[in-house]
Amino acid sequence: MTATERDLVVGLLIAGLLSAGLSERARTSLRATARRMAPASAIGTTVAQSGWLGGIGGRAAVAGIRLSGGQIVSPYVEDRRGKTRLPVHVRRSVLRASDVEFLGMRVRRLRAVQSNIVVDGDDILRGRAVELVSAGTGEAEIVVDTAAVERAAVSKAPQLRNVRVAIGSGQLSLNADSAFPVGRLTAVAKLAVRDGSEVVMTDPQVWIDGNALAGPLLQGMVGALNPVFSLDESGHLRERYAIREVRMGEGVLRVVLDIHPRNGRKAIP
Repeated sequence: MTATERDLVVGLLIAGLLSAGLSERARTSLRATARRMAPASAIGTTVAQSGWLGGIGGRAAVAGIRLSGGQIVSPYVEDRRGKTRLPVHVRRSVLRASDVEFLGMRVRRLRAVQSNIVVDGDDILRGRAVELVSAGTGEAEIVVDTAAVERAAVSKAPQLRNVRVAIGSGQLSLNADSAFPVGRLTAVAKLAVRDGSEVVMTDPQVWIDGNALAGPLLQGMVGALNPVFSLDESGHLRERYAIREVRMGEGVLRVVLDIHPRNGRKAIP
């Protein structure tokens, strides 16, 4: 091996070690980001470089966060306040969560994927939670089971007791003891997306001891139970997500959302 070849090999090894070190910094920063999202959750992270020296070039193929248990306070990365001189590009970000409290419901599973992410590299170097410079489109899916819907129904309509929910293909049914109107309540409804921010009962039929409710009584009962699922009222989630559809079957609701692109501060060239 010539001296030039030896220097080249040594240089590549040093570059590889530097790239690996930056990947570890990126995982530290991701853990800080996840902790801000869900302070009490168990956390896992994944960083896949874009090529052997991707870390040095400020590029990653995938950045992933896994959450388990606890409560998701914020499911998104905060926008960058001001400009960044050190942009880091991520081809795809993936957030996975299981058995977490989110939007007032116990969520069995959550998965969110977004493409073409740019974050502030200075946060990564310092091991801080990252801030978002810009991001492309994405998709999310939230899965809730019958137990979560039952708890939500009791919370919204405290006059109901012994609530039991069944989720079939295209239909949701609810049975409960009702304090007002007094009797055994049975309700059947379809679900639909309203205004891109809520999942609501539609075409409802409600009976008390076998007698169909109508007029104000029907409207009052359905109004108490709606919406079945909703994005937050503060507007922060509505700026970033839109509910595209709801799927029912096998005892679960699957709420599919579009993730809007974000155009934050532009990096300085």
